[in-house]
Amino acid sequence: MARTKTSRRCNECRKRKVKCDEEWPVCGPCWKGNKTCSSELRTEIVFMPAATASIKETVPANMHDESSIPCNSRHRVPKNLHMVTLRSSKLNGGTVIKKFRLLDLSAKRVSLTASPSLLPNERLSARLYAAIDPTTNTKIHTHTIILRELLGRFGINSALDNATLCLVSSHEAVMRGDDVPTLFNSRWYGKTLRSLQQAVNDREIQFSTETLAAISVMWRLEAIFYRVRGTNNQAVHGRAMTKMLMRRGVPKSTNHLEFLLFVECVAGDIQASLSKSCPSTFDTPEWAAKFAPLEKPTVASDIYWKMTRVFLQWPGFVHDVKIIHSMPGCGSVSVDIVLRRLVAAATQLESISLTLSRHLLDPTICITTPSSTGNTFVPMPYGP
Repeated sequence: MARTKTSRRCNECRKRKVKCDEEWPVCGPCWKGNKTCSSELRTEIVFMPAATASIKETVPANMHDESSIPCNSRHRVPKNLHMVTLRSSKLNGGTVIKKFRLLDLSAKRVSLTASPSLLPNERLSARLYAAIDPTTNTKIHTHTIILRELLGRFGINSALDNATLCLVSSHEAVMRGDDVPTLFNSRWYGKTLRSLQQAVNDREIQFSTETLAAISVMWRLEAIFYRVRGTNNQAVHGRAMTKMLMRRGVPKSTNHLEFLLFVECVAGDIQASLSKSCPSTFDTPEWAAKFAPLEKPTVASDIYWKMTRVFLQWPGFVHDVKIIHSMPGCGSVSVDIVLRRLVAAATQLESISLTLSRHLLDPTICITTPSSTGNTFVPMPYGP
């Protein structure tokens, strides 16, 4: 086997990471002095098969010519030597580092080429994934379920692309710690509104899933921009989602994104109805019958739909109470009926709260662990 010395230092000097100078003894003659090391010489390292012992060490690692060298295999391969450094276990005197010269026996040379640049939709997906990645920001993890469904859907609808880009740019400004006025980019906001208006006017895509998703993203964005501008336009997009749901109808339960957008539409309708002090559009027996196929015989589904039915009644409660205060004695709204409905809603909420608490304490349904923030009063549930 061919062997070579990789250092002038002995094993002891090598462990202490001693350089070849006059301050420390060295193995063999030194460039800066004539001192020698009394310790055992450093073990020579086998770096290639014995048949390749005639190869000079001066061959550059990246040199590839037409000449070939013999090896243990039956064919001849071009020269392709590489030096690899391996770090072994740490010792008291330092870290042992070994170098091995490897022989590439590949019969075909592989050239390194630059990877192709990402397309605009791929870059947008990467930026959105970085924004909602739970490993970087766990606070927004539970609020980005619908945003994760948008990954891979860009490049089809410009309204969705611009709305998501506006959201990602604002989030990146928040993560950088920029001033509040910089969180709102008026140029991107105006471009998003124009592209959204064009999508709504286009009969081919005005009721598509991507257009509804773009409106949903803008509905979320308006809550952020309200801090900057002082004007809340969420109700505008909430009413748009209401009309979209009325036109599209109740989605199939098998489509995850469609169901999440349906939930957004209901929430947007409740918010828009509260801003106008009018009952919710979906607080009717007809819509309750349409929602029935979406209900599943599971614990989570039962709790969710009970909460949804109570929330759909809330704008109507606000509307009735406002009429009672503004027009006392009006025969259209009875105080007794309103109070009975409020008591019934409060009873339902109490029942939901007790049911949820009971399931959280049931180890066969939900396992709780201490909070990641160290707060013992806030358990972290993990459902089935």
